[in-house]
Amino acid sequence: MRISETVLAAIERELYKELKLEARNIKRLEHCDFNSVTTRHHICVVEAEGEPIPRRLEVAKYIWWDMKEHIPIFPHVRKTLSRILSKPLPQGI
Repeated sequence: MRISETVLAAIERELYKELKLEARNIKRLEHCDFNSVTTRHHICVVEAEGEPIPRRLEVAKYIWWDMKEHIPIFPHVRKTLSRILSKPLPQGI
C-alpha cells in the first residue's frame, strides 16, 4: 500500500495491476485483518469483472477456488476464511 492510499484504493489498483480485473464491489472485513511478523493483512471480499490476465512478474500461478475441491491452505488463510464464513472450514478443504 502506498503512503496516504486507502485500503480500498490499494486493492483496486493491485487487482488491476496483477490480474487486469476491474473491481466492481469491495467489502472490507476489518474483523478478519491480522498482523504477521512483518506485515499487516487487510482482508476484503472483492467482486470483479473481466478475465484474469496475470502479469508473470507479479503472479506466477493462480486458481479460482470453489471451496469444494481440496487445495493446500496455509493455517492463517484457513483461520481467515473461517472468520469470513463465520464457521470452521471442513477438514477436507
